[in-house]
Amino acid sequence: MIKTCKLAAESSLLQVYLLPGTNDRSNSYLIAAAEGAYLIDPSVTPDMWGDYASKVRMIFATHGHYDHIRECDNWRAVYPTVPLCIEKDEAEHMQHAVTNVSTLFGCEAEFAAPDRLLEPNEVVELEKGIELTVLHTPGHTPGSSCYLLKTVEEGPLCLFTGDTLFSGSVGRVDFPGGNAMMMKSTIDYMCSLAAVLHLPEKFPVYPGHGACTDLDYECRYNLFLNGTLHI
Repeated sequence: MIKTCKLAAESSLLQVYLLPGTNDRSNSYLIAAAEGAYLIDPSVTPDMWGDYASKVRMIFATHGHYDHIRECDNWRAVYPTVPLCIEKDEAEHMQHAVTNVSTLFGCEAEFAAPDRLLEPNEVVELEKGIELTVLHTPGHTPGSSCYLLKTVEEGPLCLFTGDTLFSGSVGRVDFPGGNAMMMKSTIDYMCSLAAVLHLPEKFPVYPGHGACTDLDYECRYNLFLNGTLHI
């Protein structure tokens, strides 16, 4: 494994690794399991993941902004059988330079259509005993999603939140496709997750940018989630 990669979490069936983002690239996460690996947000080239790149079987994007998907076509060129998966409301959004906001990063990037469209609340079986659940969390973009990782044996393990929820903040709504009312509903939904999904205390949250955090802390101290600040 490359030296810049960090072990974010592990269980008896898998490990979650993090490649921290930069100004123009989001955090990228890799779930390593017995039969293969699964990528969350293809913001870096395959070589950045070293030997794990050739083991990747599926790629998931939390949403279609350039800094999260900038290398998705690169991945598909190198590994053409590996599908890019994204929530169905984000499919069109990711393909065009204005809506994927690549123009804000000094380029006009257009991407090939995703290979698999995900439904809200869809449960994707990564391999036996390991599941990824699609949580529809619009606001930052129309099809922004969080991914809940769980094993049948151990239950929920962590939540990948993209640009929906950060440590101490939430996603912006002033980009094309952003919607303040949707984000307000998503914030309420995030605060209900622990009870609705029976999540353990201090449930790990892995955002698209910045430091990892936990859901209890954010619901209590994040000024947007506790109602001190409003979108």
